[in-house]
Amino acid sequence: MSNTKIFYNGDFHTMNKERPGAEAMACREGVIIGVGKMYDLADLAKDAELVDLKGGYVFPGFIDTYSAPGLAAFTAAAEAEEDYEADDRSQWLKDCRDYLYDKGVATLCVHGANTWFPVATEGPDHKAQHDDSERPQMRVLENISYRTDFERDISEDYYDGILGSPDSTFLLFSPVCDDSSSVHDAVARLTWQAAENIGREDLGILDPGKRADLTVFDINPFENDMHTFQRIHASMIIVDGEVVYDEEEAAKEEWYDLLVTQMF
Repeated sequence: MSNTKIFYNGDFHTMNKERPGAEAMACREGVIIGVGKMYDLADLAKDAELVDLKGGYVFPGFIDTYSAPGLAAFTAAAEAEEDYEADDRSQWLKDCRDYLYDKGVATLCVHGANTWFPVATEGPDHKAQHDDSERPQMRVLENISYRTDFERDISEDYYDGILGSPDSTFLLFSPVCDDSSSVHDAVARLTWQAAENIGREDLGILDPGKRADLTVFDINPFENDMHTFQRIHASMIIVDGEVVYDEEEAAKEEWYDLLVTQMF
């Protein structure tokens, strides 16, 4: 049986200047093997698994180089707070992961070793190592030395309230908007520019030979302003050709958990 997948019925923004648009992408074993129109991939489609993106607006998987200081600040604060228990810490990190999924993050960069964040950690051989109890998940890149403009200029005030809900702090993801002059600028910082800044040639654009990472939205970020971009939700995230987040499935699980809680 073929292990080829084709993601189709999407408006692909490849971030590749030579081929900026496409309507389908094929991958095998987590690597892109074809990008273009559906008929360009006809031979590959014969034995492939087809994944319908339902008309979504598709980008290379977002690379978050902005949340590292917030994650580090949370870890330090949680360790110093006597009343902050292990369960509280675990819940915050889970909520953080869900928050970043909602923003479209496929790859998260951290400055030190990832010994604490409950997601996949990528080793030196560029293969994601997953927690068997919950897989697959977003990719985490360790020991990233790159600092964003925002991080270089960060003020102490931003660290206030870091132990609150992840979606209430200004230190997770949102600083990309502070550093960006437009939605096009923000998306570039989250894709090909981020890949260049951290030295990863296999990420950041949709092209054969790159990792099959996708971030999908129901509305086109490029047709909205920065205010809206900060608030739109990703509908799907694919990492290495595997769906790691599906907004519809997440909503169903949330309703199920709510119903179970009410029953008991």
